[in-house]
Amino acid sequence: MTRVHHPATHWVLLACLVTMWSTTYLSIKVALLGFDTLTVIAARLVLGSLVLLGIAAAAGSRLPRTRREWGWMLWLALLGNCLPFFFITWGTQHIDSSLAGILVAVMPLGVLVLAHYALPGERITRRKAAGFVLGFTGVVVLIGPDALDLGNTSLLQVLGQLAVLGGALLYAANAVSARRMPRMDSISVALSTLLIATVLMVACAFWFEDPFAATPPPEAVWSVLWMGIFPTAVATIVYFQLIRMAGASFMALTNYLTPGISVLLGMVLLGERPGWNAFAGMILILAGVAIAQSAWKRRQA
Repeated sequence: MTRVHHPATHWVLLACLVTMWSTTYLSIKVALLGFDTLTVIAARLVLGSLVLLGIAAAAGSRLPRTRREWGWMLWLALLGNCLPFFFITWGTQHIDSSLAGILVAVMPLGVLVLAHYALPGERITRRKAAGFVLGFTGVVVLIGPDALDLGNTSLLQVLGQLAVLGGALLYAANAVSARRMPRMDSISVALSTLLIATVLMVACAFWFEDPFAATPPPEAVWSVLWMGIFPTAVATIVYFQLIRMAGASFMALTNYLTPGISVLLGMVLLGERPGWNAFAGMILILAGVAIAQSAWKRRQA
């Protein structure tokens, strides 16, 4: 197989994308110091939608026109924004941001299982199965000690881990669904799903919380601004651009880089000290993802 050479532009974009995505869990943790869960999500989506509206207008992208297209956008908004944002944001307030970053790395393994049933030609091979078993073992190592030691561990901490894991699996379902939907302009899809998610989550925030009653510290405000503009909006555009320029195999590097940087940021900026099981679980999960994705690359070759 011929080795693909990637120019510096690809690596710069990849570094920008990994940096933005890696800060998400740290930003959520800080934002929750001054805002309630739904308010954080709603503010993040509003800011992301405003940025994407400007980008879509400049690119001349159109919104969906048919009821079927809007149906797909609603489905993707629920699977890719509303539900995972809620599960991950709620869960992160009860666990370390570094742990959240590791748990979300499970997403490719969820795609592997769902694709087996939902996508033709994506059957689970022995190599993929081995990767899944290894990654699942990592999840057990990561969550198991706390789940078995509820006398010294808060139940909310265990539920927080399971909530973030659930958010990662929702991302996986969104990725598989996106591959089954009708072909559409990527900016149009990103904007449409974000607009729907924004309307739904703003309504939820005002129904269940009182966003204007918050008196957040400056760092919480800056965290929300960062999340809305960069990991939510700008990262979406960089993601699609990098997919077009470098391909999905190159993009898979984000699965290995993002968790480690999330752990590093949590340790340096928030003083988090992950236990031995966090590092062991991360190694097993990333090894499982590597084995499963190497099987996919072999089939593509």
